[in-house]
Amino acid sequence: MQGYKWYTIVLLLILVVFQPYIYDWFAIGGSSMNFVLFFIMLSAFSKKKPDIFIVPLIVGIFYDLLYSPWIGRMTIVLLISVVVVFLVRDFVYRANVFIFTAFFFVVTYLLENLKAFLEVGLSFYLKSFSFFQGNILRLSIYAGAISAIFGLYYFLTSLSFEKKIKRNEIKGEKIE
Repeated sequence: MQGYKWYTIVLLLILVVFQPYIYDWFAIGGSSMNFVLFFIMLSAFSKKKPDIFIVPLIVGIFYDLLYSPWIGRMTIVLLISVVVVFLVRDFVYRANVFIFTAFFFVVTYLLENLKAFLEVGLSFYLKSFSFFQGNILRLSIYAGAISAIFGLYYFLTSLSFEKKIKRNEIKGEKIE
């Protein structure tokens, strides 16, 4: 867990506790994104392989203990999200803001469907499929929009950092 700073873990655990309240504050059209899932995925882009699975496991179990009827629902979703990020992060993280946004939209859409399926079961999920899709689609658009803001920030800061590296290479200095 050396890849995670202590305040990242504390922020995620606080986010788990306040998720129901944050959900109401940031709801647009009756939908709000799952901020825990979003920040787990966002932080997974910059972590190393062994560290990438520990925090989602801890946060998922904590989330399940507080809110789930059975332990493992959110843990499964968070671990799958981290696996997906790990598999495509080299392409998505270095691409552009549009790819980053599309990635968050698609993965959030799929994972929220999985979460709904695990929460209510197959028969009710199929009976209420259109209801779930409308809500999950709005939620995914919301996550895509937030990721566009974070992606734009990342790309602007990384461009600034690359310019700084080039300037210092010209001067003969080295940045670590």
